[in-house]
Amino acid sequence: MDIDPLQRLASFPEMNPHPVLEVDVKGNIIYANPAALAFLEGAGLTNPATYLPDDIADILRRVERGERGVVFREIALDERVFLESISLTPHNQSARIYCTEITQRKNVELQLQQSLERLRGLRLISRAMLEARSPAEIVRIGLEHLVNLTQCTQAAVLLVQIASLTAQAHCFHAQQGFSSLGEFALQAEDFEHLQIVCQKQMILHKNVDLQDENLAAHWMVWTEGTRTALELPLMAYGELVGVLHLTQSESGSFQPMAMELAIEAAEHLAVALYNARLLEQARHYAGGLEQSVAERTRQLQDALAFRQAILEAAAIGILVYDQDGQCRVANQAAVNIVGGSLEQLLAQNYHQLDSWKQSGLYEAALDALRTSIIQTRDLHVVTTFGRDVWMRCRLSSFESNGQPHLLLIIEDITGQVQKQAEIEALNQQLLAQAARLEQANQELEAFSYSVSHDLRAPLRSLDGFSQVLLTRYADRLDEQGRHYLERIRAGAQRMGELINDLLNLSRVGRSEMRRQPVDLSALARQIAAELQASEPQREAIFEIQDGLVVRGDAHLLGLAMTNLMENAWKFSRPRHTTSIKIGKYRQDRETVFFVQDNGVGFDMAYGNKLFSPFQRLHGMYEFPGSGIGLATVKRILQRHGGRIWAEAKPDQGATFYFVIGGEDD
Repeated sequence: MDIDPLQRLASFPEMNPHPVLEVDVKGNIIYANPAALAFLEGAGLTNPATYLPDDIADILRRVERGERGVVFREIALDERVFLESISLTPHNQSARIYCTEITQRKNVELQLQQSLERLRGLRLISRAMLEARSPAEIVRIGLEHLVNLTQCTQAAVLLVQIASLTAQAHCFHAQQGFSSLGEFALQAEDFEHLQIVCQKQMILHKNVDLQDENLAAHWMVWTEGTRTALELPLMAYGELVGVLHLTQSESGSFQPMAMELAIEAAEHLAVALYNARLLEQARHYAGGLEQSVAERTRQLQDALAFRQAILEAAAIGILVYDQDGQCRVANQAAVNIVGGSLEQLLAQNYHQLDSWKQSGLYEAALDALRTSIIQTRDLHVVTTFGRDVWMRCRLSSFESNGQPHLLLIIEDITGQVQKQAEIEALNQQLLAQAARLEQANQELEAFSYSVSHDLRAPLRSLDGFSQVLLTRYADRLDEQGRHYLERIRAGAQRMGELINDLLNLSRVGRSEMRRQPVDLSALARQIAAELQASEPQREAIFEIQDGLVVRGDAHLLGLAMTNLMENAWKFSRPRHTTSIKIGKYRQDRETVFFVQDNGVGFDMAYGNKLFSPFQRLHGMYEFPGSGIGLATVKRILQRHGGRIWAEAKPDQGATFYFVIGGEDD
């Protein structure tokens, strides 16, 4: 069976696997799709307002001013991150929010950023140490960078001379700067502790007590106030060069990234110190100079190879340009994004590239070099090698050998941009469809109201003149004629009731809602009393639970309860004793209300007809009615943001369940 396009459009948010919300200009959430509710339930949250961005009030003011368009925001919910596409719909006086989870992408970006920061720190340490001229200078530069990168209170190196059984300490304190302690002799307990450090590779001390008399002598590098300490051996080519200490003034542990950085820095520091000792020995032993230089060269080559391996392992493109704009460093990821070959990329000068100037990348590069502020751009670039690609570019400047250099990090986001464009196009289609649907609904309601209103006058005339005929000309009519007139009057009165119900249904969709506390228990008791008074001869039992208080429109909820209870009263008429129960219970973090009767029930196979206008499951003469009451109840609950459903069996009664929107915390 073909499905109406408007119905299919209306069900789109319900089927959307991502959270969808609609917020009116007053900040009220008037719709949340099942995906949004399911996420909140899984996260232990109960309020859909959690999805709203911090500046939702400003966005809604733009809707009130009649602005259209789409804005994007990121929000974090329960350690998950969402990208929100917020469509401004002034004709609806609301904003529709589509949420897409980007937690994984954010985690990847964070991990990548942490890796880049660690690589940058190691590069700074390695470069500085390679440029240093003595072990003391190597230690000073390395410790200063370590304190800044790991955010510890103090970093220290205990340089060990096994041959002379002595040691010397160098410290860099976050507040006091660099200092060196005089050379001192190592004791037996010091050697025992050094063996433990070498075996364990790393020792973490928590809750340090500096008053402990059993502390080894080389722990003297710890300052007053130390509460946590990290020890790592400085091993180079199987030889112990010293011990690296990182200390904090707070009890606890170091961050995992700080510990990883310390481990890698210790390896670089050990190699640098080892090489420095080799150089010092070379100055004293001229005969071994050539061998020492060769060893130093090999160490440098290893360090360069290590850095190059890290560069090539990076999943993002990395390029470095010198002060003249010439490309000096590029990795394979950059080649994959830009195109061409590594040799062609290294031969480029960005001052001569039209692709940089046309895309805005050239201007961003000049801004980064001029301001020393990191520049981030999402740019559409047609590269020199013919690749049409969207790139996320991050540009920053740094100095090397006293000359400014440019670091460019690129990521291919073409797929993301294409998906975003598809989303925006779909949003525009949805906005147009929604506008057409809204206009059609308004025209349909106006037509229904007009037709229903205009039909009243001829019906009243029909009923009135029929009554006149029965009254004034009764003696001239036979029994058959009077019977026909009675049927005409009954038909006119029934049509009048039907028109009234249609008008009520129309008013439900157009009337202004005013939420306030409504006591459904008191309302149900009042309706029960009126029902009993209308048929005093019937034996009936009403069980109405206390405390059924909700927030909603009192008039509309009164109309809904009246329809539900009159329905139960009508369909339980064949029973010797009518039993009607009204109450509530909690299910899946929401309050469910119910109206239950012991009436004739119905076959659930036809339950989909219950809430449609003019759809009846029983004969007109068996159970009179217009067939609009339950459709009116459904419309009222939908306006409150709720829903209704029913369960029944033939001749075993029926139960109508409903949820009123905005009731749960």
